[in-house]
Amino acid sequence: MDNSTEKNARVRCADCGLLALRVGRSVPAKLRASWEDPNAHHGVSGTTPQCVVEAFTPEDNKRLETNRMDETARVIQSERDCDKFFQLVPGRDPAWHQDQAMLAELQKRDDERREKDRLWMEQQKDADRKAREEDKDADRKYQEAQKASEREYQEAQKENDRRHQREQADRLADKAFRRQFITIMVSALFGSILTAVVGWLATKSVSDKKDLDAPIEKKAGLEK
Repeated sequence: MDNSTEKNARVRCADCGLLALRVGRSVPAKLRASWEDPNAHHGVSGTTPQCVVEAFTPEDNKRLETNRMDETARVIQSERDCDKFFQLVPGRDPAWHQDQAMLAELQKRDDERREKDRLWMEQQKDADRKAREEDKDADRKYQEAQKASEREYQEAQKENDRRHQREQADRLADKAFRRQFITIMVSALFGSILTAVVGWLATKSVSDKKDLDAPIEKKAGLEK
């Protein structure tokens, strides 16, 4: 049964099904409407009101203890804030209203539990989703780090290869330079030796010719 009232709405005991007379009897409609009217009390015995869920305040009880109709009317008909209010259903006694109020309270608690469970499930879903996103982000960062590390390694390898190639080219160039230098030096030395040999041969040829010409000249002189 839906007995909801607007949040923060003010209510009256006169409109509540939990209002009763002594011994849990129902409160007649005429008393609810005009408690201060003596005519409303005709034919009704034990007209001291009570709240079956004991929602009256100490101040309310003091007024009720005066047994004055105007004070009782003030308690019954004044607007107040009450979280135990249950809308009156005409023809139903206070015990029925109390049972319905208990059922409504149980339903409220069950709804609150369901809502709490729903919120918990949503929180769990959000936490799971967040965890998955964090795992995905961590995996993405790990993959990026791996790729960056691999790129750095490849660049380092390429640089090592380039340095090795440069060093090898420098060694080959140095080796070629030395070979060329040695060739030039050998050629120069050979040229010097050849020049010296040619010069010596030329000198020796001249000397040998002189040696050959000398006896002839000597003989010719003797013949004269």
